[in-house]
Amino acid sequence: MKGTILWNIWALIAGFTLYFLLSFAQGEPWPVILQSFAAGGAFFLLTYIVRILLAQAFPENIAGFVNGDQPDSDVLNERADLVSGDLSEQNIEVKTASDANPAVASEDTAKIIRQMLNE
Repeated sequence: MKGTILWNIWALIAGFTLYFLLSFAQGEPWPVILQSFAAGGAFFLLTYIVRILLAQAFPENIAGFVNGDQPDSDVLNERADLVSGDLSEQNIEVKTASDANPAVASEDTAKIIRQMLNE
């Protein structure tokens, strides 16, 4: 099923609010409130049905593979190696940039802060 129960709750709130605002000026308060709750419940159930239809239209399991087709373990291992390699390269670049000369970086930062304060 697509989405979570929170989508249904948001639909309930929207249905209640919409019905309440459109009919409050035209009727007695208590029947309008009760009918607003009924409208909210209808929106809740309608959203549940829409979520079921979306799950039927776009079938995916938890891993995101359509119709249960699982890739080979080699493919998954290659993807994991690529991701971990990208992360280690990014960490190295960040370390070299910050380790180059920390005094220069602090002086530049202090200069920028002074200019901002003077403005």
